[in-house]
Parts: sequence; C-alpha cells; structure tokens
Amino acid sequence: MKQAIVIRNIVDLNAEPCFQAERKSQLLFGERVTIRSERKAYSEIEQLDGYVGWAPTRALCKISHADWKKLDEAFILRVSSPVAEVFSKDEAPVPPYFLSYGSIVYPAPSEEREEGNERIQIASPDNLQRWMKAEDLSQPPSTQLNTETFGESLIFAALQFLGVPYLWGGRSALGLDCSGLTQLVCSLNGVEIARDSFQQRTCGVEVAREDIRTGDLIFSEGHVVIYMGEGQFIHASQSEGGVTVSSYLPKEPNYSKDLDKGFQQARRLV
Repeated sequence: MKQAIVIRNIVDLNAEPCFQAERKSQLLFGERVTIRSERKAYSEIEQLDGYVGWAPTRALCKISHADWKKLDEAFILRVSSPVAEVFSKDEAPVPPYFLSYGSIVYPAPSEEREEGNERIQIASPDNLQRWMKAEDLSQPPSTQLNTETFGESLIFAALQFLGVPYLWGGRSALGLDCSGLTQLVCSLNGVEIARDSFQQRTCGVEVAREDIRTGDLIFSEGHVVIYMGEGQFIHASQSEGGVTVSSYLPKEPNYSKDLDKGFQQARRLV
C-alpha cells in the first residue's frame, strides 16, 4: 500500500468514491494516510486512527515509505486557532490559503524560518513554499498530561467553536458534528480518541453521573457532549444549528430536556 499526506485544507472523506456519496468525516491538511486502493479520481484511504473512506486523489500527495518513516519522528506543530492564514514569503495568499484548527504542519529547517519566529515557514511534499504566523500554531502537549488542568483546557479549546455550524461528518472550523468536535479538541490537548461517538464510548473510564466533572464526555443515543461544570455542557448540535452551550438543569433557559433524560453514560479521559 502507498502512503500520502493531505495537501488541501479540508477534504471530505466519503462512504463511496463519488462526489454525491455520504460524507463520513473530513481530512485536514498535513494528516498522513495510507492508500488502500484507487478508483478513477478517488482513493480509498485509511487514517492513522483506522478510519476508512474515499477522498479525491488530487487532495493527496504520495510520499515514499522512507519519507513516511522519517515523519514518525519529525517535529510537528498543530494549528490552534479556529482558522489560520497561509501566505508566501512576501505575505501574498497561497493555496490552500487557510488551515483549520487541528491541521498538522511540519516546520522547515530552522535556518529558513523568519527571524524571531513571528512567522514560520512550513514544509510540504508538494514543494510549495508556505508561511504561517507562529501565534496560530502550537506544539503538541507533553505525554505527561496534567489531570488537574486537562478539563479546563478541553473546554477552552471547545469554546473557540461557539457558533460554528453543524455539519454531518464535519471536523473543521467551517462545520462540525458532535464527535468531530470532541475528537478535534481532545487531539490538540494530547488525547487521541476515535472518530465516531459510538466508538468514543470506550475511551477513558466510565464515571457515575453524580461524579462527572469538567472535561468529561457524556453520551446519549447517537450524541456526545463535553461537560463544563455546574450543569452546563458544550456540543455540536444539529437541532441547535451548531456548536452551543446547553444545560442539564431544568430551570436554565438553555435546558436540554432530551439530553438530560437521555443520559446513558459518562467517560473520563485522563
């Protein structure tokens, strides 16, 4: 099988190799995938988390197995702003023009970075020179996660997406579904979880409803939310039109009766 890197900002991952097929998820710039097969203009790919679907072949840049192995140890940065501009050395916009939160970039060698690191040149297998603002990028968190601050960090990340429209299969700042939101913000905070909500039900450890705390994931039928504390939670809601804050408390104006009564389980990630 061949390996590749995504070179477009946001790429639909479909259930079948055609434009009209159901969107299962999305790929983001810099993510590595394995190509399982090719059919016309589409490639069947497998993400590092095992998720499989069809993506336009032109959105991928194939790399050698040797280069793939090098990237296992390469230093990476992640886009930590909802949307980050991509530009040339003279600050003219260059494709893909912007990157979404969670996208992966590989900094060019240090001697090619801008002085003071206010701008960072990023490397790409398509050899197009690109720069980004350092303030839009962050290093992956330490593998030694702080259990005291993890929940608050998760909420801080999720709140950046308030008002982002609901999009089935979405996992970018332009549209999110419930599990796309949880997977994205968990990943940037050092915890990798599966793509779909039914898969995320096995992550971490289960906690009783009376013991839930900030940062816990809470599940109902076909849905997942992030608990904020004091009865509030943030989620990507189809019925509410996008990412919003709702409540389990009946007296609150944002009370969600369906999710309150439909509580099934809660999971603690760290």
